[in-house]
Amino acid sequence: LELRESWDGTVLVQGLSTFEVDSYEEVLYMLESGMEGRSWGDNGINATSSRSHALFQVAVESRVDGIVDNVTKLSFVDLAGSEKVQPFGTMLQETAQINLSLSALGQCIAALIDSRRTHVPYRNSKLTRLLQESLQSPASSTVMCICLSPAKSSLNETLSSLQFADRAKRVKLHYRKASNAIQTSTPAAAKRRIQELEAQVEAL
Repeated sequence: LELRESWDGTVLVQGLSTFEVDSYEEVLYMLESGMEGRSWGDNGINATSSRSHALFQVAVESRVDGIVDNVTKLSFVDLAGSEKVQPFGTMLQETAQINLSLSALGQCIAALIDSRRTHVPYRNSKLTRLLQESLQSPASSTVMCICLSPAKSSLNETLSSLQFADRAKRVKLHYRKASNAIQTSTPAAAKRRIQELEAQVEAL
């Protein structure tokens, strides 16, 4: 993936298509279409193991008099599981890349829960760059679900997954008061702000 950053700091994927939908059925269709392009493979335990991460984003707009008043972004992320590296072919490369990106995500979470850290290494991975907005915004809410196995042979993976989730749930973000910032995240908000400033000018 080639990533680009827009003027407002939003991370974009070059060549990615955006579609407008008006119903749950259309959203589900887009999700299923995206899943068709996902990489799957046999890892020796699961015949249809995901060999890539998947990110599905939905922007929900609310309108007032036909003007967008608020935008809420929902990000659904399915992370491929961390696995022991298998010493053969393409599977070796895929597993190494998956583990590297999960390690980068773990480093970001570790930095977020450490009050002494002033830098969060989002740029260490394309995965963390795409998740940066969800991880760093105090206005966002994140829910993590992990898959566990009751098998004794998977004890190490189960313990590692639980520890990862425990670190993630300890992330607490705080609002930082902006200094004279003009909040114009939507056209409606920008219009209201302009009207407020015009009123202030007239009162002078």
